[in-house]
Formats: sequence, C-alpha cells, structure tokens
Amino acid sequence: MGAFFVKEILQAGLQIEKNGLSFYREVAAKKPRPEIREIFDHLADEEARHIQELNPLLDRVSEPPESLEREDYALYLEALVNSHVFREDGSGQEAAQRIQTPDEALELGARFEKDTILFFQALRPWVRAEDRPILERLIDWEREHLTRLARLKRKFRGN
Repeated sequence: MGAFFVKEILQAGLQIEKNGLSFYREVAAKKPRPEIREIFDHLADEEARHIQELNPLLDRVSEPPESLEREDYALYLEALVNSHVFREDGSGQEAAQRIQTPDEALELGARFEKDTILFFQALRPWVRAEDRPILERLIDWEREHLTRLARLKRKFRGN
C-alpha cells in the first residue's frame, strides 16, 4: 500500500500551481517579446484553471490518518518540497522579478516545470494505487507546459 494520500498530493499540487501562476503572471507583466508574453499569459491562465480544478477535489477528499509512520512520510514530502525551485508561496513572483532577459524567463519557466515533474515522479512509488490517476494528471499538465516552453526556447534561439 502506498504512503501518500490524495489530499497530500492535491495540497502540494495546489501550492505548486499557485507559485507557477504568480511566476507566469509576473513574467508576462514584464512585457518580454510578444511571443514570450503570449506563452506566459497562456501558462498563467492554465495554472489558474488547474487551481480551479484542484480546489473542489481537495474539498471532497478526507485527511490522511495520523500515525508515527506518517511523520516519516511528511519528512520525505517536506524534503521534496524544499528542493523545488519555488519552495514557498510568493517565491515564483520573487524569482520573476529578478529576471532580466526573455531567455532567463524561459530557462526559469522550464526549470519550474521540470522540478514539478520530478517532484511528482518522486512521489509515484509512494502513492496509493487508487490515487495514482490524480498524480498522473498533474504530471501530464506539467509535461505539456514544459513542452511549450521548450518549443518557444527553440524558436527564440533559432534552433
């Protein structure tokens, strides 16, 4: 049986989506090249849509049980969260404010999406089987975003 419950996954996913939303909105507001602004506006809109989809799910699932074993899993989850490029609320917006060039924006956006994929993939072996479809859905969202950013980077760099 897996260690993580859907509520924990959804809570982590929701925070990541909120950080991504603030990052993408802040980058778009900096008015980089129009094609980059358009992609970042689109990614911000998608993050907002994901938040709207996750909130009702979060309200419908139960809390995981309390146990000493749960503390070990909580430490594992905390270690994963602390290794993410945007560790806490507002960190995406702060990172976006430091960006000086469109290339930096694309690189940091790609890093955010890659870290999010790796975060969720690290949870995969520990997620209860009945909760894996939700985790896979979150991973798919991030893969789509990373692919868009990779295409834009290729186009922007002329490769």
